[in-house]
Amino acid sequence: MMNTRKRQAILIFLLLAALLCACGTAAESAVEEPGESPTVTVIERPAPPEDFGRAESLAMANYLCANRALLSGEYLYTLDFNVELRPVLGRYRVVDNTLREFTVLVEDCVASYLAEDGDRLCYVREGRIEALPTDGGKPVTLCEDARTLQLFGGKLYYLDGAGRLCRMERDGSGKTVLTDGPCDRPYVLSDGLLLAQKGEEHALYLCVLEGEGEWRVSDGAGYDPLLIGQTLYFTRETASGEKQLCRFDLADDSLSAVSDMPLRGTAEFFYDRSWQTRLARAGELLRQSILPLEGGEAESCDYSGYHLLDYVGAGLRVDAVYEADGRLNSFMLYTPDGGVIRYFGGSVIEP
Repeated sequence: MMNTRKRQAILIFLLLAALLCACGTAAESAVEEPGESPTVTVIERPAPPEDFGRAESLAMANYLCANRALLSGEYLYTLDFNVELRPVLGRYRVVDNTLREFTVLVEDCVASYLAEDGDRLCYVREGRIEALPTDGGKPVTLCEDARTLQLFGGKLYYLDGAGRLCRMERDGSGKTVLTDGPCDRPYVLSDGLLLAQKGEEHALYLCVLEGEGEWRVSDGAGYDPLLIGQTLYFTRETASGEKQLCRFDLADDSLSAVSDMPLRGTAEFFYDRSWQTRLARAGELLRQSILPLEGGEAESCDYSGYHLLDYVGAGLRVDAVYEADGRLNSFMLYTPDGGVIRYFGGSVIEP
């Protein structure tokens, strides 16, 4: 028979062993065994389009100026005015470096974002998208809620009243909202790639059109961007509120100023043997100048009032000519041979 002292020693030993086992179990249960690691989605910056040539840049420049004119073949489609000085969508025939055979296509119409789509014109008019057969007929409404229009890949992209980018088929069917929140002046650069101004700072972003991923390309507000090759030109607003023309190289992520000259408003771009931009200098009301993008000094445009682009083509453009007090004076078609045709009210105005 075991004595009392030995029995107590055995009980104490067993108790200590139980406590040690319990502590070991508790320690092991406090550390979870590593399970399967969750999948981590790495979002790379959207790649800029590799082949953004002159035709693509010209189309983008027209989008920037919300073109109210369009040269297609032998016809110039343009905003003009009838004999009662009411706005119309009209058409001139371009013959021997002059304009003839003016035809009113749509009365009481200020059409913007003119785009050729086969045998019809598409455009934005009073917050809706219309399509007009070029061989005659009345315009057909495709969308009742639109502020911009871009024809890309056989589909129509537009900004709705809430500031969301939307897409629809050519006949107006299949309307789809592509962005969750509002953006400004979105432009589809390639399949799946979008350039848009977003946020309270109005910064420029490259965004994946349908998916995840975006890349900020301006360190502050950026306005009216134009992509030429792999270089993005835009008007940048500095922290002090001044505007300047800048360029951003998408290949090496470098931002630089094209000119330190402060601007009034944003720069306009056109092609005349080389890409150029027209600027309004700060401190000189309605004063505009020409600045080659690849260097050179600004030169005076010698305008008594001011011009705004209505159409940009290869070596030609259409300007709306305004008086210094803001009244629309006429329109001017600049031809590739250096000629200038001034027109208004369905007629050519002789110099």
